[in-house]
Amino acid sequence: RVRKVKRSLRNARKAALKAEEETLELQEKLMATEKRVEHHPNAVMEQEPLIGGHTGTALQKMQL
Repeated sequence: RVRKVKRSLRNARKAALKAEEETLELQEKLMATEKRVEHHPNAVMEQEPLIGGHTGTALQKMQL
């Protein structure tokens, strides 16, 4: 019984570490994407101007 608990603890730790790594990777990708959007604000938003007729960032778009 004790062995089982130890094994499941170890597996849980492994899973948590893996999830943490994946989260960090996703955050890095998101930040890279946001930087790209900042550098080329019009490339992403050409087709759909915001209310008022001027373009905004992707983040502002999502909030609408």
